[in-house]
Amino acid sequence: EYFMAYDFSGGYAVVANENDKHGFIDKTGKLVIPFLFDHNSEGTYLYQGFSEGLAAVCKDGKFGYIDEKGSFIIEPVFDYAGRFCEGVALVVSDGLYGYINKKGEYVITPQFAYASSFNNGYAFVRKPDFEDYEEKGGYALIDKSGALITGENLVYEDGGGYTFISEWNTGFINELARVVMVIDEKWQFVYI
Repeated sequence: EYFMAYDFSGGYAVVANENDKHGFIDKTGKLVIPFLFDHNSEGTYLYQGFSEGLAAVCKDGKFGYIDEKGSFIIEPVFDYAGRFCEGVALVVSDGLYGYINKKGEYVITPQFAYASSFNNGYAFVRKPDFEDYEEKGGYALIDKSGALITGENLVYEDGGGYTFISEWNTGFINELARVVMVIDEKWQFVYI
C-alpha cells in the first residue's frame, strides 16, 4: 500500500510511503526501486518518472539521475532536473537554467533565467537581463547548440493547456511553429 502514486512513465511509477520518501513500482505493483528519494527542497513534487532510461530524483536537496536499477548515473548536484527529451535534460544550477547530456555534461551551460524542455529540436528561453518580459515578451527559441533562432519578443507560458505556448505542444511541426510574439506592443499569433 502506497500513500501516493503517480502515472507510469518508462515502465515504472513513482510512489511515496508514509514518511514521504519516494521509490518506484513496476506495472504489477512490485517495489523495484526502494523508498530512498525525497521531495525537492521546497517540498513541491517534481518527479517525472523515467524518460530515455533515466529518472530525475532528489537526494539531500539536490537532483540527479538514476537508472532502472536505482543507481545514480548522474550524481545529485543540481537544484532542479527535468526529464530527458531528445537526448538532453533541463537542469538548474545556481538559479540558472541549462541543459545536460546523459553523461551529465553541459551541452548548453546554465545561462538562462528560465527555459523549457526541448520539443522538436527547440526550446524556449529567457535571458536573465531581460526586464518587463511579461508585457513585452522576452523569450526566444533556441536550437540544441544554444543559438537563438528567433528574436527575444516571444511570449511563453509554461503549462495551463489553454495557450499555444505551452511546453507539451510548442515546437516545430515540419518547417513551421505557431508562437505568440509581441509586435508594436500587441500580442500576435504568427508562424515562424
